[in-house]
Amino acid sequence: MATSRDDAVRSIRPDLSVDTSECQPVEAFQHDVLRPILKFLNPLILDLVADTLQRYGTGFARMDRAEQQRRLENLLNQDSRLKRTLLGMVLGHFTQDEMKLYLQHTGEIRRRTVELVTERVRSQIGVLLDRFDPA
Repeated sequence: MATSRDDAVRSIRPDLSVDTSECQPVEAFQHDVLRPILKFLNPLILDLVADTLQRYGTGFARMDRAEQQRRLENLLNQDSRLKRTLLGMVLGHFTQDEMKLYLQHTGEIRRRTVELVTERVRSQIGVLLDRFDPA
């Protein structure tokens, strides 16, 4: 049963027009729910990751591109506070029915979410660097 909140949440997501008719439920969830939410949240995700990198003082901006990609992957996989924050941002954009599916497949959906966020951030290192405060 859709609520007005569910309708509002769905209405702000970009439409990615992916055919998921042949997909398993969790894969369809990834395409129908996670990808649009991550696209919608992209600017906030990049701001949060850039701020985290700056607070850690890693010298990220001075690293070569390969080292930047390794550093991002390590950060997004090992920093449990950042990971929980990113997951919370995504979960906050679920409908009630989507939350029910998430609760049935928590481990798999969390893993897929972290992978999608990691790839999204790694593919936008230039944009990420633009968010760094000049110091």
